[in-house]
Amino acid sequence: MAKPGFYLKNAKATNPTLVFLIYKLHTGKNFKYSTGESIHPDFWDKALQRAKTNLKGNPTQLVRNKEINLQITRYDVKITEILSSLKAANQSPTVELLRAEMDKEFLKDTHPRRVAEEAKKLTMLQWIESWIENVKLTRETPPRPINPRTKQKYRATLKVLKHFANKRRGKLDWGNIDMDFYGDFTE
Repeated sequence: MAKPGFYLKNAKATNPTLVFLIYKLHTGKNFKYSTGESIHPDFWDKALQRAKTNLKGNPTQLVRNKEINLQITRYDVKITEILSSLKAANQSPTVELLRAEMDKEFLKDTHPRRVAEEAKKLTMLQWIESWIENVKLTRETPPRPINPRTKQKYRATLKVLKHFANKRRGKLDWGNIDMDFYGDFTE
């Protein structure tokens, strides 16, 4: 099985440029997928296909490079997982299939307008329930898997919100989260 690689969109750029995941399919086609990360070519190690971490005298860039590498590793792990699953199922990867699976993991359909439209379809409490069930990683650097106990705490908070909505406010939704809600809820 070929190995996925990470390449700069424009290795000769004078400004930060996007980092792409590229995987060569057995059909000869390339699956190309943006990681969403950008880096100046001076801080990119072409041989390692990662951001340089041997920087001296630039602690801010070093921290940023480590974050970029962490994100690239997430993409590397996911594409490898997808390819292994397809191989186990004796199924050949296609550009469309790989893109669909990667989009599921990395939520590529996050254009603000589309997210807002989707949010309008769900009530706030439905959205919170969905988020609790689907959240996988913490917001820490580096991200870690969410502890089941943390999800239990989230569910307890949701239960309190539902109880509050039933007893005091009636319908609790996006439009009525305001300072009045805050005052009533904290009271």
